[in-house]
Amino acid sequence: MNQTIDIDPLIVVDDHSDDETQTCARDAGAEVITAPRHRNQARTLRICETVNRGLGQMPPDLDYVMIVGADNIIPPSWSEEMIVRMARNGVVIGSGRVRGSKMTRTPRGSRIVNYQWWIEEGDPPGLYREVYCWETYLVLLAWQKGYRTSVYEDLVSSPMRPVSSFTDWRDRGRGMRQCGANILQVYWRAVGIAATKDICGAAELLTSYLESDLESDDWLVSLQKKLIRNRLGARLRSIFR
Repeated sequence: MNQTIDIDPLIVVDDHSDDETQTCARDAGAEVITAPRHRNQARTLRICETVNRGLGQMPPDLDYVMIVGADNIIPPSWSEEMIVRMARNGVVIGSGRVRGSKMTRTPRGSRIVNYQWWIEEGDPPGLYREVYCWETYLVLLAWQKGYRTSVYEDLVSSPMRPVSSFTDWRDRGRGMRQCGANILQVYWRAVGIAATKDICGAAELLTSYLESDLESDDWLVSLQKKLIRNRLGARLRSIFR
């Protein structure tokens, strides 16, 4: 509500809180929706179900939809500046950087999505696909279709609590399997995790990937192979330049 552009509608999805979330949100002028009882036990999929409950209430004529975590404070010009940049550069998914978190090349956390693109090109339209890699899946879908995504490092939001170091590596391994990542990509990721002295996390990532029988679409496998070729090529060029 502090943004320099109007946010309408403003929807809060209450995931069975036991405090005064619903009252505070309604008093602030938001529409409040109670999340459904979760079909899945996995934390990753429960979050996806909750976000989709709000997205399912969006009117079809929106230009953009902004998805913000409940404990993330965004500066007043954050959404307007991001939309201006996205429109100027043909970006369909954009995010900023959360203070205290690492930069990534793929949008994550609070983000803005071109809603008309999402309706026309999304699978399913206008909703996240309920898979373990649900946030990454939408980004990969954009890349596969030739669209741009961007992370704007200078658009910084602030969490109301310290950025959590907890990661469910078992869900992350299942997500990499479902997103078509090959064993080399998973091995590299596990080595990076082990380098931070999280040996258990590295082991959980690898074992959950190897034990999972989740299937991925053929285009995801092909895209992942292309991405790893491009990254290897870029690394080799930087070494021998």
